[in-house]
Amino acid sequence: MAQYGSTYVNENYSKILEPNLYGDAIMQPNQTFNNQYQGDAKAGLVKIYKTTRDSAVDPTTPAGDFSNESIANTLIDLRLNNSFRKSKKIYQVAANSVPYKLADETLSTAIKDIQEGWQYSALACLAYEGTDLADYTEITKDNIKSYVLTARKTLRNNHAKPNTVIASVAVYSSMLELAGGDYTPSKNENTLTTGRVGMWLGMTWYEGDLLDNEQAKYYDHAGTLRVVDLTDVDFIMYDSTTFHIVDNLNAMRIKDAEGFVGSLAQVEINTGFRVSNAEKVVIKKNLLLDVLTVTSTAGATGKTVIAVSPTKLTGNSYVYKTHASIAPAVTIGQDLATWSTWDGTSEIAATSTYKITIAEVNASKLAVKAGSTTVISGSGS
Repeated sequence: MAQYGSTYVNENYSKILEPNLYGDAIMQPNQTFNNQYQGDAKAGLVKIYKTTRDSAVDPTTPAGDFSNESIANTLIDLRLNNSFRKSKKIYQVAANSVPYKLADETLSTAIKDIQEGWQYSALACLAYEGTDLADYTEITKDNIKSYVLTARKTLRNNHAKPNTVIASVAVYSSMLELAGGDYTPSKNENTLTTGRVGMWLGMTWYEGDLLDNEQAKYYDHAGTLRVVDLTDVDFIMYDSTTFHIVDNLNAMRIKDAEGFVGSLAQVEINTGFRVSNAEKVVIKKNLLLDVLTVTSTAGATGKTVIAVSPTKLTGNSYVYKTHASIAPAVTIGQDLATWSTWDGTSEIAATSTYKITIAEVNASKLAVKAGSTTVISGSGS
């Protein structure tokens, strides 16, 4: 019980919930993606016809004959093979003990959880299936306009019509700093708050606060699971008509539970993601070497206990190298196949005061993260 001095007073719990933190809902139909095939969602596999483009017609002289050509087309598969499911238990005794509608709020939370995962998958598809500009220079206020115009020129040379840019928080901030009064915030969309969406250089910009996932996942149209590091993305510029999303809502319900007294809040949605033309999507990346925090403490005689933060990503591994006075340097993508492997837990034989560099490498032994420290090994005394 709460007290005022020595007097007990009643406790009153508010019926108003403090909202949790979720990423901006930047994936909006007919703005950041094309949903024109939504009507075919229940098919499970949508096949889209694409006519084959012929060359431009050269002029001839009047009073001539037609030259007949055969027509051709291709098919683009848009497979609804990404399923997002969430089921949350609601015990009746708990629902009876709070002043708000626990079941309704639980269902709402489940929907938001799925929405955020769905958006991560959409961004992963864009980042994976678009075209990498292959220039990894860090973007700043001083060079952002040049890089944006270069990306736009690439798309226009491919006859694409770029209308959308999704930028990382850092790049979006650089854009705002440079654009100043030339930036026009959007005030029309309820889901897109002023200041996080607006017009600059003839395109709508979206602040991609969900470009923070090192392992965003989605299944491509062939059924292959793709894992994409979104933290490397500076911005994605594209023609929104070429990015297709189709959804099929299977369940959004509160149902009586079996096995316990209460209910289940359940949501299930199947989705297909596809970039139908990679030449209409370009990605500017910034492949900086991510930093590991490495510490060393004394272990057994002549050995050190190494701790690394953050922990490695699924599919990656650790390697290390020591030097008497200089920490071995690492660059992004460097081949470290000759370095010593480390399982992440075992003590490492090393000499005190030596420098040690721990690197996280991918399956090809290419560096993605690294950090260094001074060795402290056990003395045996």
